[in-house]
Amino acid sequence: KFGSVADKMLAGVTVAAITMVVKKVGDMVVATAQATDRVDKMSQKIGISRTAFQEWDFILSQSGASVDGLQMGVKTLSNAADEARKGTALYAEAFDKLGVSVTDANGNMKDQEALFAEVFSALADMENQTERTALANKLLGRSATELAPALNTSKEEIEQLRSEAHSLGLVYSDELVDAGVALGDNIDRLKKSFEAFKTNALAPIIGLAVAFTDKILGQNS
Repeated sequence: KFGSVADKMLAGVTVAAITMVVKKVGDMVVATAQATDRVDKMSQKIGISRTAFQEWDFILSQSGASVDGLQMGVKTLSNAADEARKGTALYAEAFDKLGVSVTDANGNMKDQEALFAEVFSALADMENQTERTALANKLLGRSATELAPALNTSKEEIEQLRSEAHSLGLVYSDELVDAGVALGDNIDRLKKSFEAFKTNALAPIIGLAVAFTDKILGQNS
């Protein structure tokens, strides 16, 4: 019964159309693998969770900034926090002005993700733009310039964008990211395997090709 219905439904479908659909699905699969791999690799480079990376990716893009500037900013902030904990006045004063503590209730250093979120929100809430720029440059380094557009948003707007990223389905689960990374690795293996297969398949005629090209190169004209 299903076959008879399918015959009618697919009566006008050409081989070219089916090929196009298969190719589009294949492109979507590859794009999905690339998207999840980006989340995995970039979150590791920056040193924040996958969820936080995806949230900031959306928040910054909506403000005209780029998440690419986050890596250096988080690294610079971590170094500044370490100096502040050691008592270096230059950095300790900067964190004090923002009302941000570099340690948690137990006296341990806050993780990079939490510290960046607190510092960014505090900077965004500063009314004095000149002072905000000076503090941002001190705590975030060169990336402060790239992140500057996002600092013009308020703490409430940042949290609203964070929530919106989830409601729009832009934050992938760890399970999906893991599956996408595995898929990307498998696709890469298949590509390399296929290239090796082509090379091995040509092995019998490579000797003939060498002799043929040597003969061509030996000609005077």
